Amino acid sequence: GEEVPVTLLEAVADEPADAVREGLAQLGRAELLTEATLFPDPVYAFRHSLIHDVAYASLLQESRRALHARITDTIERLYGDRRGAQVERLAHHAFAGELWHQAVRYCREAGRGALARLACREAVDFLQRALEAVSHLPESPESRALAVDLGFDLEAALVPLGAHAEGLAVLRSAESIASRMGDERRLARALAYRTTMHWEMGDSDAAVEAGERAVAIAARVEDLGLQVVGQYSMAGAVRTLGDYPRAVTLLRRSLALAEDERRYETFGLPGLASVLGRSHLAWSLAELGEFDDATGAAEEGIRIAEAAGHG
Repeated sequence: GEEVPVTLLEAVADEPADAVREGLAQLGRAELLTEATLFPDPVYAFRHSLIHDVAYASLLQESRRALHARITDTIERLYGDRRGAQVERLAHHAFAGELWHQAVRYCREAGRGALARLACREAVDFLQRALEAVSHLPESPESRALAVDLGFDLEAALVPLGAHAEGLAVLRSAESIASRMGDERRLARALAYRTTMHWEMGDSDAAVEAGERAVAIAARVEDLGLQVVGQYSMAGAVRTLGDYPRAVTLLRRSLALAEDERRYETFGLPGLASVLGRSHLAWSLAELGEFDDATGAAEEGIRIAEAAGHG
């Protein structure tokens, strides 16, 4: 990276600590490095990204890989239970060091963290690396399931960027893997997410087809969360066709499953299912001229969102 924590450098360098610090001082006098922070631990930074790039390019590929792997292991050892604060650095080094199991874990964690703060482009980069890392793992039911779940994470990061076509391709891949595995729960989730993607892209027929399958599978496997997501997604599809009565029925069924303590769960949706469902319910009721009920649904959604700190 372009920042050099001295504690980490001392741990990975094949030199005594005094020699490391003297080397850093020389690089500082040569105006190649500068002190970025001094407290609580000193950190140096390259004065220009080009200096970093030239230094990095001077390393042979195998030397780079070995150094990244060593840095990953050192960060894990040095930070222990505090490694969460280093997750992006760990993701970078584990991936570059070809430590594929660690790369999947850290890249996914970093991607989810970026998505939580709506840094969607960063999230996409990390999650794409996580998917690439999975492809290097031994083929197994666990690695295939992980690839599907990472696809869901990646799709969630792509949608806010307007990358619907790319998100749809990711979902179709996840759907194909889940189908080959015979994993009906993951298949139903892929279909439900694809339903939403289709109606957002204006393809109502494809949305309804995927939504019908998602709802049917969710009912068959008796998975409450999948039923919430499936009916919510299907409601969006039929609403685009102007079938507001059916949308209202589906949304009310979905909301009935997301009540009490479950009203603060997302079930894998981009927000609280109880809030998203009520927003679409209010919209559908308004289209039917049932304005009092629409207002009540919207106000209840606002109350739940504010109670959850999403206001």
